[in-house]
Amino acid sequence: MGDKARMQHGDSERREEEERRWSSRSYSVGAVSSFLSTFVTFPIYKTIFRQQIHAFSIQEAIQQLRREGMRRFYRGLFPPLLSKTLQGTLLFGTHDSLLLLLASNPSEPCTLGERWTAGFLSGSVEALVLNPFERVQNVLQDGRKDVRFPNTRSILREFNSYGLKERLVVGY
Repeated sequence: MGDKARMQHGDSERREEEERRWSSRSYSVGAVSSFLSTFVTFPIYKTIFRQQIHAFSIQEAIQQLRREGMRRFYRGLFPPLLSKTLQGTLLFGTHDSLLLLLASNPSEPCTLGERWTAGFLSGSVEALVLNPFERVQNVLQDGRKDVRFPNTRSILREFNSYGLKERLVVGY
């Protein structure tokens, strides 16, 4: 093998080694795919939500959205867009990062056990990070708690008044 071929081989090995250690590509793919998925499906979920909350038929829900116009069509998109994008970023990225850490032989395909473990740990990380947001959302959606918790700030104020142990028990 010539000097040029050895240098190219060495460069590709270094790049592969760096990719095995850390790759932001999976995080980016997770963010973009979740962002696009949420943006595209939001109108469907908004229509279904209108059906549920007003007991409308699909035609009535669509007519209501048409009357409101395009300016309000994507109203309410930001919270699910933010949470779903974060969720996809965490799931894709941590799965790939954990898989790289768990791989017993990086030059061979990962085993089923390594993939299962990476998936389980990735889901656990996602649940720990996003659970408090879902908890706040659930409290806000419970009409019985409107007086005690009229907004997100009131929930966070009370939640933060607890000690660490109470926060973990009450919050999770």
